[in-house]
Amino acid sequence: AWEIVGGGSASPGAEHDPYFALLVRRQVAAHPELGALLGRFEDGAGLAVGTIRDLLSAGLGPAEAKRAERLLAGGDEAARRGVAVVQVAVASRAALARLGGARQEELLDRAAAQLALRGAAAWPASALLVHGFAEATGLASRLLVALVTSHRATFYLDEPPDPTDTAHADAGAVFATRLRERLAPAVVELVDPRPAP
Repeated sequence: AWEIVGGGSASPGAEHDPYFALLVRRQVAAHPELGALLGRFEDGAGLAVGTIRDLLSAGLGPAEAKRAERLLAGGDEAARRGVAVVQVAVASRAALARLGGARQEELLDRAAAQLALRGAAAWPASALLVHGFAEATGLASRLLVALVTSHRATFYLDEPPDPTDTAHADAGAVFATRLRERLAPAVVELVDPRPAP
């Protein structure tokens, strides 16, 4: 992703992580709905950092936040806390951006946008191998879709069998369903790793 957006040899993001965690804590403190609940725990605001990271990695942005706020509007206390969590996520990301920082996952989104805009010219490659993305987050799957479509690639999806019963698909394969659906414009071939009878 870093090469696609025109970066150098080192990718940014990890060095901003402590700042991001601090910004999340500050945003949590600014929301009484969360502060009261999380204040009962040691480093309660720190508990929210992982959730906020997950929401942003899934692709939560301002537009999705507004939709979530509309859906949760007028709800009970849990709904109000849900709105606050969404607001903390968007505000923390914006605060980091104002400081000139970015999260590693945002590179995935920028790279996907470059591929959508410039096609294969954004990252010329004669071959591409991506491994280990069956449970890709929203931003990672956007990049995978952009890579596959911009390079007119064939996507091979390995769905291993249940390790306890090789005659049946693994129950965890359901997590790859969403990714397979998103890749539908491309050719998706399932790899059956089971030995032939």
